[in-house]
Amino acid sequence: MQVSGQPSELEPFDYDAIIVAPLNLLDRAVTIPPPLGNLFATPFPSATTPPCTPRADWTFTYTVPFGDTLSGIAARIGISTASLAAGNCITNPNKLTAGQTIRVPKAVPVFVPHTATPTFTPTITFTPSTTPTPSNTPTPTPPTADLNPPSIGIPPQSCTTLTWTTTNATTVTLNSASVVPNGSMDVCPTSTTTYTLTASGPGGTVTDTSDVTVFPVCNNDGTCQSYENSDTCASDCGNPPVCGNGICETDAGETSASCPADCG
Repeated sequence: MQVSGQPSELEPFDYDAIIVAPLNLLDRAVTIPPPLGNLFATPFPSATTPPCTPRADWTFTYTVPFGDTLSGIAARIGISTASLAAGNCITNPNKLTAGQTIRVPKAVPVFVPHTATPTFTPTITFTPSTTPTPSNTPTPTPPTADLNPPSIGIPPQSCTTLTWTTTNATTVTLNSASVVPNGSMDVCPTSTTTYTLTASGPGGTVTDTSDVTVFPVCNNDGTCQSYENSDTCASDCGNPPVCGNGICETDAGETSASCPADCG
Protein backbone atom coordinates (compact mmCIF):
# COMPACT_ATOMS: atom_id res chain seq x y z
CA MET A 1 0.00 0.00 0.00
CA GLN A 2 1.43 3.40 -1.02
CA VAL A 3 0.26 6.92 -0.13
CA SER A 4 0.94 9.93 -2.31
CA GLY A 5 0.41 13.62 -1.72
CA GLN A 6 0.17 15.70 1.46
CA PRO A 7 -1.41 14.18 4.60
CA SER A 8 -5.04 15.13 5.12
CA GLU A 9 -6.38 17.14 8.09
CA LEU A 10 -6.99 15.23 11.32
CA GLU A 11 -10.56 14.01 11.55
CA PRO A 12 -12.49 11.92 14.07
CA PHE A 13 -12.93 8.26 13.16
CA ASP A 14 -15.53 5.56 13.78
CA TYR A 15 -13.98 3.36 16.46
CA ASP A 16 -16.26 0.38 15.67
CA ALA A 17 -15.26 0.53 11.99
CA ILE A 18 -11.52 0.84 12.70
CA ILE A 19 -11.30 -2.19 15.01
CA VAL A 20 -12.57 -4.50 12.21
CA ALA A 21 -10.29 -2.99 9.53
CA PRO A 22 -7.50 -5.35 8.17
CA LEU A 23 -4.72 -3.44 9.92
CA ASN A 24 -2.61 -6.64 10.09
CA LEU A 25 -1.94 -6.31 6.38
CA LEU A 26 0.08 -3.11 6.95
CA ASP A 27 3.87 -3.24 6.99
CA ARG A 28 4.02 -1.72 10.48
CA ALA A 29 1.83 -2.32 13.50
CA VAL A 30 -0.80 0.33 14.21
CA THR A 31 -2.01 1.05 17.75
CA ILE A 32 -5.60 2.30 17.98
CA PRO A 33 -6.08 4.70 20.93
CA PRO A 34 -9.27 4.25 23.02
CA PRO A 35 -12.19 6.69 22.48
CA LEU A 36 -11.83 10.02 24.27
CA GLY A 37 -15.49 10.01 25.35
CA ASN A 38 -17.60 13.17 25.78
CA LEU A 39 -15.26 16.15 26.16
CA PHE A 40 -18.13 18.33 27.37
CA ALA A 41 -19.49 16.01 30.04
CA THR A 42 -18.30 18.18 32.95
CA PRO A 43 -21.42 19.98 34.23
CA PHE A 44 -21.43 23.69 34.96
CA PRO A 45 -21.88 24.56 38.63
CA SER A 46 -25.47 25.49 39.41
CA ALA A 47 -26.25 28.95 40.70
CA THR A 48 -27.59 29.20 44.26
CA THR A 49 -30.84 31.12 44.59
CA PRO A 50 -31.06 33.06 47.87
CA PRO A 51 -34.16 32.25 50.00
CA CYS A 52 -37.14 34.61 49.68
CA THR A 53 -38.71 36.29 52.73
CA PRO A 54 -41.87 38.47 52.78
CA ARG A 55 -41.33 42.22 53.07
CA ALA A 56 -40.94 43.21 56.72
CA ASP A 57 -41.73 46.88 56.00
CA TRP A 58 -45.30 45.95 55.01
CA THR A 59 -46.86 45.99 58.47
CA PHE A 60 -50.49 45.41 57.42
CA THR A 61 -51.87 41.92 56.85
CA TYR A 62 -54.86 40.80 54.78
CA THR A 63 -56.73 37.50 55.00
CA VAL A 64 -57.88 36.53 51.51
CA PRO A 65 -61.66 35.86 51.29
CA PHE A 66 -63.19 33.35 48.89
CA GLY A 67 -63.24 34.69 45.32
CA ASP A 68 -60.59 37.41 45.83
CA THR A 69 -57.49 37.47 43.57
CA LEU A 70 -53.94 38.79 43.88
CA SER A 71 -54.50 41.16 40.95
CA GLY A 72 -57.74 42.44 42.52
CA ILE A 73 -56.01 43.09 45.86
CA ALA A 74 -53.12 44.88 44.10
CA ALA A 75 -55.55 47.08 42.14
CA ARG A 76 -57.46 48.08 45.30
CA ILE A 77 -54.28 49.23 47.11
CA GLY A 78 -52.69 50.84 44.02
CA ILE A 79 -49.66 48.63 43.36
CA SER A 80 -48.79 46.14 40.62
CA THR A 81 -49.59 42.44 40.89
CA ALA A 82 -45.89 41.63 40.36
CA SER A 83 -44.86 43.85 43.31
CA LEU A 84 -47.48 42.29 45.59
CA ALA A 85 -46.42 38.77 44.56
CA ALA A 86 -42.70 39.53 45.08
CA GLY A 87 -43.37 41.11 48.48
CA ASN A 88 -45.02 37.86 49.63
CA CYS A 89 -42.68 35.36 47.84
CA ILE A 90 -45.59 34.16 45.67
CA THR A 91 -44.24 32.46 42.53
CA ASN A 92 -47.64 31.80 40.93
CA PRO A 93 -50.05 34.80 41.30
CA ASN A 94 -52.93 32.58 40.13
CA LYS A 95 -52.60 30.21 43.11
CA LEU A 96 -54.18 32.24 45.95
CA THR A 97 -56.35 30.36 48.44
CA ALA A 98 -59.18 31.59 50.64
CA GLY A 99 -58.00 32.10 54.22
CA GLN A 100 -54.38 32.76 53.16
CA THR A 101 -52.77 35.74 54.96
CA ILE A 102 -50.51 38.06 52.98
CA ARG A 103 -48.56 41.23 53.80
CA VAL A 104 -49.69 44.55 52.29
CA PRO A 105 -48.30 48.10 52.51
CA LYS A 106 -51.65 49.53 53.69
CA ALA A 107 -55.17 48.50 54.67
CA VAL A 108 -57.06 46.68 51.89
CA PRO A 109 -60.61 47.91 51.04
CA VAL A 110 -63.39 45.39 51.57
CA PHE A 111 -63.65 42.82 48.76
CA VAL A 112 -66.99 42.98 46.90
CA PRO A 113 -67.46 39.77 44.87
CA HIS A 114 -69.15 39.79 41.50
CA THR A 115 -72.62 38.26 41.73
CA ALA A 116 -73.94 36.63 38.57
CA THR A 117 -77.60 37.19 37.64
CA PRO A 118 -79.47 33.92 38.27
CA THR A 119 -81.24 32.31 35.35
CA PHE A 120 -84.79 31.18 36.05
CA THR A 121 -85.49 27.61 34.98
CA PRO A 122 -89.14 26.48 35.20
CA THR A 123 -89.76 23.14 36.89
CA ILE A 124 -92.55 20.67 36.25
CA THR A 125 -94.37 19.59 39.41
CA PHE A 126 -96.08 16.20 39.49
CA THR A 127 -99.22 16.02 41.60
CA PRO A 128 -99.86 12.47 42.86
CA SER A 129 -103.37 11.10 42.98
CA THR A 130 -102.98 10.11 46.62
CA THR A 131 -101.78 12.25 49.50
CA PRO A 132 -98.30 11.06 50.59
CA THR A 133 -97.52 10.51 54.23
CA PRO A 134 -95.55 13.51 55.52
CA SER A 135 -92.05 12.72 56.75
CA ASN A 136 -90.44 14.14 59.85
CA THR A 137 -88.12 16.87 58.58
CA PRO A 138 -85.46 17.90 61.12
CA THR A 139 -85.45 21.58 62.08
CA PRO A 140 -82.29 23.32 60.76
CA THR A 141 -79.92 24.64 63.42
CA PRO A 142 -79.94 28.46 63.56
CA PRO A 143 -76.64 30.15 62.61
CA THR A 144 -74.52 32.15 65.05
CA ALA A 145 -72.43 35.28 64.47
CA ASP A 146 -69.86 36.88 66.79
CA LEU A 147 -68.07 40.13 65.80
CA ASN A 148 -65.31 41.57 68.02
CA PRO A 149 -64.60 43.94 69.54
CA PRO A 150 -68.24 44.98 70.23
CA SER A 151 -67.05 48.60 70.48
CA ILE A 152 -63.72 50.41 70.38
CA GLY A 153 -62.38 53.94 70.13
CA ILE A 154 -59.47 54.88 67.89
CA PRO A 155 -57.54 58.12 67.25
CA PRO A 156 -58.03 59.96 63.96
CA GLN A 157 -56.27 58.54 60.88
CA SER A 158 -55.68 55.10 62.44
CA CYS A 159 -56.95 51.53 62.00
CA THR A 160 -58.23 48.65 64.11
CA THR A 161 -58.78 44.91 63.48
CA LEU A 162 -62.23 43.30 63.47
CA THR A 163 -62.40 39.53 64.10
CA TRP A 164 -65.45 37.32 63.59
CA THR A 165 -66.65 33.71 63.89
CA THR A 166 -69.85 32.08 62.61
CA THR A 167 -71.49 28.63 62.68
CA ASN A 168 -74.19 26.91 60.58
CA ALA A 169 -73.98 29.67 57.95
CA THR A 170 -73.86 29.28 54.18
CA THR A 171 -73.30 33.00 53.45
CA VAL A 172 -71.53 35.60 55.60
CA THR A 173 -71.27 39.34 54.89
CA LEU A 174 -69.65 42.31 56.63
CA ASN A 175 -71.42 45.56 55.80
CA SER A 176 -73.03 43.75 52.81
CA ALA A 177 -69.66 42.55 51.42
CA SER A 178 -69.07 38.78 51.25
CA VAL A 179 -66.42 37.47 53.69
CA VAL A 180 -65.16 34.07 54.86
CA PRO A 181 -67.14 32.39 57.71
CA ASN A 182 -64.27 32.93 60.20
CA GLY A 183 -61.67 35.65 59.69
CA SER A 184 -60.39 39.13 60.46
CA MET A 185 -60.02 42.47 58.67
CA ASP A 186 -58.27 45.81 59.28
CA VAL A 187 -60.67 48.78 59.05
CA CYS A 188 -59.66 52.46 58.95
CA PRO A 189 -62.82 54.58 59.20
CA THR A 190 -62.55 58.36 58.93
CA SER A 191 -65.60 58.82 61.17
CA THR A 192 -67.52 56.79 63.73
CA THR A 193 -68.87 53.67 61.96
CA THR A 194 -71.01 50.66 62.89
CA TYR A 195 -69.92 47.40 61.20
CA THR A 196 -72.60 44.69 60.83
CA LEU A 197 -71.79 40.97 60.47
CA THR A 198 -74.66 38.96 58.91
CA ALA A 199 -74.71 35.13 58.88
CA SER A 200 -77.41 33.28 56.91
CA GLY A 201 -78.14 29.56 56.64
CA PRO A 202 -80.99 27.03 56.48
CA GLY A 203 -81.86 27.86 60.10
CA GLY A 204 -82.31 31.60 59.51
CA THR A 205 -80.28 34.84 59.63
CA VAL A 206 -78.49 36.50 62.57
CA THR A 207 -76.40 39.67 62.91
CA ASP A 208 -73.81 41.12 65.26
CA THR A 209 -72.32 44.62 65.29
CA SER A 210 -69.13 46.44 66.22
CA ASP A 211 -69.09 50.20 66.86
CA VAL A 212 -65.78 51.89 65.96
CA THR A 213 -65.67 55.40 67.41
CA VAL A 214 -63.17 57.83 65.86
CA PHE A 215 -62.09 60.32 68.52
CA PRO A 216 -62.16 64.01 67.59
CA VAL A 217 -58.86 65.80 67.12
CA CYS A 218 -59.59 67.67 70.39
CA ASN A 219 -62.18 66.29 72.84
CA ASN A 220 -61.75 69.07 75.47
CA ASP A 221 -61.77 66.67 78.42
CA GLY A 222 -58.85 68.27 80.25
CA THR A 223 -56.50 65.38 79.51
CA CYS A 224 -53.87 65.57 76.79
CA GLN A 225 -54.37 62.30 74.84
CA SER A 226 -51.64 60.68 72.74
CA TYR A 227 -53.30 61.94 69.54
CA GLU A 228 -53.66 65.56 70.82
CA ASN A 229 -51.03 68.30 70.97
CA SER A 230 -50.81 71.93 72.07
CA ASP A 231 -51.27 73.21 68.49
CA THR A 232 -54.49 71.28 67.73
CA CYS A 233 -55.92 71.10 71.28
CA ALA A 234 -54.67 73.88 73.52
CA SER A 235 -57.50 73.27 76.03
CA ASP A 236 -56.17 69.76 76.79
CA CYS A 237 -52.48 70.18 75.92
CA GLY A 238 -51.66 73.72 77.04
CA ASN A 239 -48.36 74.83 78.52
CA PRO A 240 -46.78 72.25 80.90
CA PRO A 241 -46.52 73.04 84.63
CA VAL A 242 -43.51 75.08 85.78
CA CYS A 243 -41.76 73.63 88.81
CA GLY A 244 -40.32 76.32 91.09
CA ASN A 245 -42.83 79.11 90.48
CA GLY A 246 -44.35 78.66 93.95
CA ILE A 247 -47.70 77.43 92.53
CA CYS A 248 -48.78 73.80 92.78
CA GLU A 249 -50.41 73.34 89.36
CA THR A 250 -52.36 70.15 90.10
CA ASP A 251 -54.68 70.70 87.12
CA ALA A 252 -51.59 70.43 84.88
CA GLY A 253 -50.37 67.23 86.55
CA GLU A 254 -47.94 68.74 89.10
CA THR A 255 -47.61 66.71 92.36
CA SER A 256 -45.45 66.68 95.47
CA ALA A 257 -43.44 63.84 93.93
CA SER A 258 -42.82 65.66 90.63
CA CYS A 259 -42.27 69.12 92.21
CA PRO A 260 -41.83 69.21 96.00
CA ALA A 261 -40.76 72.88 95.77
CA ASP A 262 -44.32 73.88 94.72
CA CYS A 263 -46.42 71.02 96.12
CA GLY A 264 -44.36 69.95 99.17
